[in-house]
Amino acid sequence: MAVAIVKGLGKLAVGAGAVYVTVDQGIWSASSEGASSLRNLTAAYTIPSQQEYLQQMPSAKGIAAQLREGWNSGVKSTFGYIVAAPEKVEDLASSTSNWIADSVAGSDK
Repeated sequence: MAVAIVKGLGKLAVGAGAVYVTVDQGIWSASSEGASSLRNLTAAYTIPSQQEYLQQMPSAKGIAAQLREGWNSGVKSTFGYIVAAPEKVEDLASSTSNWIADSVAGSDK
């Protein structure tokens, strides 16, 4: 019960704090004050330019190489499992027959 009250009061405090900050910054004021607060916010938080984002993106050749490498890795893994399948099936059959033999021998005693 007390935890629910504390959680509710915490949520109320966060909401009230958000309203207070927006009123203090002039978001809800006249349009001229809102525009000045928008200028202040954009000056405080710089948005990276388009060139910076483009420099961070991989090239088309790099993407093609990654796709090719991923595809080849998947093909190698798939055929590796196919090659190992007969041995795995043989081991599974052997362990299953041993388990059945042990179960039958245990029920005879």
